Amino acid sequence: MRLIFVITSLIVLTAVLPVFASAPNPIKPLLEENRILLVFAPARTDQSYLEIKNDLAANQSGVESRDMQVIYIFPTEIETAPELAILDNKDPANLRNAYGVEMNSFKTFLIDKNGEIKIESTESVAAQDIFEKVDRSPIRKVEMFLPNDDENDSTTIL
Repeated sequence: MRLIFVITSLIVLTAVLPVFASAPNPIKPLLEENRILLVFAPARTDQSYLEIKNDLAANQSGVESRDMQVIYIFPTEIETAPELAILDNKDPANLRNAYGVEMNSFKTFLIDKNGEIKIESTESVAAQDIFEKVDRSPIRKVEMFLPNDDENDSTTIL
C-alpha cells in the first residue's frame, strides 16, 4: 500500500512540477533589448528602495545610455516606465516567485541582455556600482564602440 502511495505521488509530482517550473517570467521579452534592474521592496517607504530610486533618478542619463529598464516591485504592484505596459497586476507575485524574493524583503537584481544575473544584493546598490558592472560586461564593451542610432551624423567607424 505504501509503495502505491509513493508511485502515485511521483506521478502527480511529475505531472504538476512542469507547471510550477514554467511559471512565466514577465521580463523575459524585455531582455533582448534591455538590461533590467529589478528592485523588490516591501513598501514605498522602505529606506533601501528610496535610496536606490533617488540615486537612479539623479543619474537617469547613465541608466538610459546603458539600455536599462528599472522595475520596482512591491507586494501587490509594479512601478516602472510607461513603455513597459506589458507588465500587469499578476506580475509582482510572478517576479517574486521567479527570483525567490519574499514579500517583506528588499532585494535588487541586475540582469544583463543575455539573461545573466550580474548583481544580486539585499541592500541598496549605488548607481555608480551598477554602471561599473554593466560597463565591464562584454556586451556593453561592444555597444560602446557601435554608432548611436539616435545620432544623425555620417561618422563611420572602421
